[in-house]
Amino acid sequence: MLPCERSEYCSFFTNQLSDLPSETEELRKTFCRMNKLACARYMVHKKLREGFAPRDEAALSYMDREMQGMYPHDIIRATRIISMLTE
Repeated sequence: MLPCERSEYCSFFTNQLSDLPSETEELRKTFCRMNKLACARYMVHKKLREGFAPRDEAALSYMDREMQGMYPHDIIRATRIISMLTE
């Protein structure tokens, strides 16, 4: 699989989420370089590209807060955000 095309914009990939430096490179390898389709951040962005948008300002604010600290393996968090986008 090709590397994720969102890497240069992704706060995880660009080291803005570096609380776990020893695990970060392994997560990048697993999700950003090898399997972007399994990445929670990619899943949310994919839904946004499909035309789903937060229904109001409160939903947008919630989505922004949730995306702030989301790691690639945060599938439950991504599912919550996506459910807000598709309600």
